[in-house]
Amino acid sequence: VQMRLLEEEKAPTNERLLLIKSVSAGGGTRFVSDPVFVFAIMSKAGESAAYAEAYAELIYKALLDFEHSDCIIAIDPMGRINGAYKMASGRAAYDTEWSAQVDSGLIL
Repeated sequence: VQMRLLEEEKAPTNERLLLIKSVSAGGGTRFVSDPVFVFAIMSKAGESAAYAEAYAELIYKALLDFEHSDCIIAIDPMGRINGAYKMASGRAAYDTEWSAQVDSGLIL
């Protein structure tokens, strides 16, 4: 799910969640912007934190291996994986923050 506000307690407790949240949309020069975003991986309610941790590691490693695409110039971690956090619904959660360089195609 990608949204501004996640009401995590309202999500079905038998589903795992991946939240992609924009933390900021940094400006840049001419065609390049520098957004910061968070990936949060949440287990099912009452499930072991091992699931969320394993998928957080997979996402982290995949993004470290990323080179570039047509519009994404680079993605860099802003730290390691954080967690496990215990959510209000009983889910275990891990998150990781990233900075990207994006070719916006806009002239500022």
